[in-house]
Amino acid sequence: MVQSYSKFDSMTTDSIHQFLQDQHCDVDSLTFLAGDASARTYYRVYKNSESRILMVSSEDISKNKSFVEIADLLNVYGFHAPEVLAADELTGLYLLEDLGDLTFNRALQDDVPENLLYELGVFGLVEMHKSFLQNERNIPAYDITRFCDEAML
Repeated sequence: MVQSYSKFDSMTTDSIHQFLQDQHCDVDSLTFLAGDASARTYYRVYKNSESRILMVSSEDISKNKSFVEIADLLNVYGFHAPEVLAADELTGLYLLEDLGDLTFNRALQDDVPENLLYELGVFGLVEMHKSFLQNERNIPAYDITRFCDEAML
């Protein structure tokens, strides 16, 4: 049974439990992961012996749809964003591909040269920018207005 986390009410906990059961995931394997700069929370969960990421989003449905669209678009352009394996937009529950735990900081601790990491990061950003210039999905530009809106989280 999914533990009742203080962040979730019983309805959310029940929804998580049902969602994971519907996806044939081991509910008891749920492990909290550090989050990003959003209102989303992340958990690692196992389906058979493979790990997956449960994303719990309390954001509005339009932001969740944008998350899925951007992930799909990044994958189409050859970047590796987590594939959305299952989604329940009404409850804000998403089962994602697990990309692992390697961060830039961990890579540095494992003696990966810092300049190589920055070169790869800059190269990725340049390639992403080139790809999005051909934006046939009409994703809004990330301009100063949008930046200010998002900075006011």
